[in-house]
Amino acid sequence: MHTFHRLKKDVGIFILEKYNYTCCSCGTKKNLCIHHVKKMDVDNPNYNDKDNLIVLCRKCHMKLHRINKDILPTNTFKKGIVSNPNGRRGNNPEVFCKIENCCKKQHARSLCKKHYEYYRKHKLSW
Repeated sequence: MHTFHRLKKDVGIFILEKYNYTCCSCGTKKNLCIHHVKKMDVDNPNYNDKDNLIVLCRKCHMKLHRINKDILPTNTFKKGIVSNPNGRRGNNPEVFCKIENCCKKQHARSLCKKHYEYYRKHKLSW
């Protein structure tokens, strides 16, 4: 079974099948992710556009985001080299939960972890 963060399940399965369940970068078939070639906001109507999606393994996916400076390398935080006010999101500013008066950092689907788990558990719409 596959789960897709912020991506429609049928689109995710289509992309995995299109690329034969294989990482486009290194060729592995383990720990696969769906990657947006052109970065876009989850609210963008083209977010699930199949022409903008490829398959990468987790290692290649993180490597690509580090190269693009979307996230910072883990070792910079462990060694205390970088003190980034934006956390591991690299150049991106902090994003917060969309629930009014909630000032926790966003986890998934524009919600903090607490609200995300509540909506998921109670099968509420996002």
